Amino acid sequence: MRAWLHIPFYRIAMKEIGLPDRRRIDVLGYDVKGGTMRLVECKVSLRDLRGVQKQLTPYRKYADLLYVAVPYNLEAHAKVLLPKKVGLLVVKEHAIGLNSGVRYFTTKCARTPRRETITSYVRDRMTARCLTWLLAHYEKSRICRGCGYEVPHGP
Repeated sequence: MRAWLHIPFYRIAMKEIGLPDRRRIDVLGYDVKGGTMRLVECKVSLRDLRGVQKQLTPYRKYADLLYVAVPYNLEAHAKVLLPKKVGLLVVKEHAIGLNSGVRYFTTKCARTPRRETITSYVRDRMTARCLTWLLAHYEKSRICRGCGYEVPHGP
């Protein structure tokens, strides 16, 4: 799913992002050019899916576009249980070869969400969170796992 949200140099996908109200969203897609916030809540079981409506209400104020991602076997249930203004992403797992153990996932947008513009104050706070996340991951990538020093370094 992160591949669906990620477009190099235009859109970044981040997982497990903390929201300003201390809740945590599963995946956030941030458009660099337009500043659009796409929030994705992932549900893997019917039990999870049944409780998603009350969980989505607080997320709405942080998202221009709000999605729920489900496995393909829950698509029919999700179309019934989710509000019409929430987008639906359906994820399907595929295997390469019979016993290779190699898997990949495809994502399709089964329902487009209704766009709701967030306030500029909230957008600024969410943008700051995105930049903090990106900087933290950039800094973490510069540390050598073998010795703990900054990369590149000498022998």
